[in-house]
Amino acid sequence: MTLLPTSLEIRDFGCIGSMILPPGWCAPPSIAPSMGDIDEMIFYAPQSPTTKISLVRRCKALPQKEATAARECLGAPPHSLTPEERLALGPFLRGAHSPEKFKAVTIATGFWNKRIVLIVNGLEIASNREVFWLLVDSDGSGAFLQDIIFGAVSHEYERNLSTVMTSLASIEWL
Repeated sequence: MTLLPTSLEIRDFGCIGSMILPPGWCAPPSIAPSMGDIDEMIFYAPQSPTTKISLVRRCKALPQKEATAARECLGAPPHSLTPEERLALGPFLRGAHSPEKFKAVTIATGFWNKRIVLIVNGLEIASNREVFWLLVDSDGSGAFLQDIIFGAVSHEYERNLSTVMTSLASIEWL
């Protein structure tokens, strides 16, 4: 008899009510404690320690200016971000607002499981890693953002993309 790998379920992490990880993905033996301003959970693909999904929850409110920019961007109808919006959200885009650091395929808002999120997809130039991530306004204020990030080198990204998208489609928001 062949046993299929089981899937872990994430529950009640920031604005994620539940999320089913791809089969076989796991957390490292020890997870770093909270750094005060953020909590992070990292899960790795089987046999690929550089292919990961990171869940990042900001625990400290953003300054008013940044919170307003996030709230206005994520409160508007779905759209591709303007250069001004990319600049205003730059601190949260992990370099994706800069063409020197990130080759963007998509930087736009859209609905993900009935919730409007910022969707970022592209290549981090320095690390040569492809990323797909969702940036979510946890409480509607813009002050508490949460990231859900899938990243890997190109061949691992392509190999895992379908199962990761299935996992992301399983998200139930709080």
